[in-house]
Amino acid sequence: MKTGFFSKVLPQQPDPRFLALTGELRRARRDLAAAYCQFNQAASPDAIDTCVYRIRAGEARCDYLWRAVKACEREALYP
Repeated sequence: MKTGFFSKVLPQQPDPRFLALTGELRRARRDLAAAYCQFNQAASPDAIDTCVYRIRAGEARCDYLWRAVKACEREALYP
């Protein structure tokens, strides 16, 4: 490959693992938003308990996926 000043450097293809993780994170955030909406409309104590459980699970999942995305970025930057 030519490495002169005017040589063209093609961008690297995104890591498939990174793309999968970011897609999963988007879905997890959407699910978390839906759980918050259901919580705001819940009337019975059982429905509130269920929504709180879904919110806590959704937050934990988003935290896990966020850490995984950041780790994948670090691996790409510092192989």
